[in-house]
Amino acid sequence: MKERVLYELHKIEQEKNIRVLYACESGSRAWGFPSTDSDYDIRFIYINKPEWYLSILEKRDVVERMIPFPIPLSAELPEDKEHSPKYTELDFSGWDLKKALRLFRKSNPAIMEWIHSPIVYWNPYDFSGTLRSIVTEYFSYTASSYHYLHMAHGNFKDYLKADTVWTKKYFYVLRPLLAVKWMEQGRGIPPVDFVDLVNKIDIPDVLRDAIHELIGQKKAGKELGRGSKNHVISAFIEMEMDKYLKMKFQHPRPSAPVDILDDIFLNFLDGIYGYIS
Repeated sequence: MKERVLYELHKIEQEKNIRVLYACESGSRAWGFPSTDSDYDIRFIYINKPEWYLSILEKRDVVERMIPFPIPLSAELPEDKEHSPKYTELDFSGWDLKKALRLFRKSNPAIMEWIHSPIVYWNPYDFSGTLRSIVTEYFSYTASSYHYLHMAHGNFKDYLKADTVWTKKYFYVLRPLLAVKWMEQGRGIPPVDFVDLVNKIDIPDVLRDAIHELIGQKKAGKELGRGSKNHVISAFIEMEMDKYLKMKFQHPRPSAPVDILDDIFLNFLDGIYGYIS
């Protein structure tokens, strides 16, 4: 798969006249609970040529591409997917470096997850290491807590409040909810890998066992559609959700200096394109 991802990234580089600095997996594969037919969510950071930034015009700073998989590297895409073999999708989404650094300064949870992804496809310039080395100056407990709580609450309302629930949606409530709990326990940035999060966080063993059983079912390819509530997991979610929705997260704000990120931007621009003489 890495070979295919790099092939597509190289095509994107040529088409858009950009250079990819970093590419990783996001979503269920990075979180550690993919289904057998889960899509690949490839997220990447790229840099444009210097002249791209020297304009008064606002330009699109995102690149997106959806590609059916599997197909041979040299093959044309089939016109009729309905009667073709089953496809997953290679979902590519990339941010320009300047956009990525601006969002990093705001402690955007997406880029915080990307630079800590356990599945890295491309990192020749150590982009992720560069940002991880300064992350404590930018990571906001408050912003991240509200982000993950909003995510957990939205999925909880939509899928887990009735007597019959969408079983697989437990993951999409548990992961952000446990991330909030992880930060509440003073553990820093939550791990991207869900199993790592479950194993290291302070929760009752009976809950941990119930979550591991659910993970095992999903990894085995079982269809986790609608079914009865898991009372252990549901009771935990309802109790924690009620607690956190009443809580005000007021952690100290990170310093978030601009000059460090400006230097990173210019260093990448110079190192790749020789912008600074």
